[in-house]
Amino acid sequence: MKVDDLLLVNTSIFEIKEPLNPYTFNYKKYLQNQQIHHQIYVKSNQILKLQQSVFSIKGIAAKFREIINKSLINYG
Repeated sequence: MKVDDLLLVNTSIFEIKEPLNPYTFNYKKYLQNQQIHHQIYVKSNQILKLQQSVFSIKGIAAKFREIINKSLINYG
């Protein structure tokens, strides 16, 4: 998958759980700092990739980064 890919999935959205043990790594808080608040569980046969029609700045930057990386690999 790439940035700006549109995916269609049929699943439930789950809230990320708090850690069960006190003073352990808080994965929920870590993901909240990454602006991720929920999660889903899907199998590869439950994902349908839709045609791409919208481009974001992050998507354009990711494509540009990919082109630069390929050029660097090709030219050593």
